[in-house]
Amino acid sequence: MYGRKKKKQDNYFILAEYREVCNQITSLKRKLKSEHYSKLFVTATNNPRKRWKILNSIVKNSDVSLFTGVSKLIINNECLQTPLEISEALKSFCLS
Repeated sequence: MYGRKKKKQDNYFILAEYREVCNQITSLKRKLKSEHYSKLFVTATNNPRKRWKILNSIVKNSDVSLFTGVSKLIINNECLQTPLEISEALKSFCLS
């Protein structure tokens, strides 16, 4: 199907069919991945170490590692940008 789409780029019917099939495949992959991890969790019900291994494998495979932290924080219309200001503001918020 990809070859047909590439050869006939101006044919909107083929493009629509290609997108529909791609969307179906993507949703099926998501469903299967969810079912896979659900089954893994069921097998690790009484084993916390195994559960943490599963959770860590999920988190390492996602884009969570791209998060670099807070670069600026706005409190009461005041913009805090240095790490020291941000940490002090968060500390005072948590302790109050």
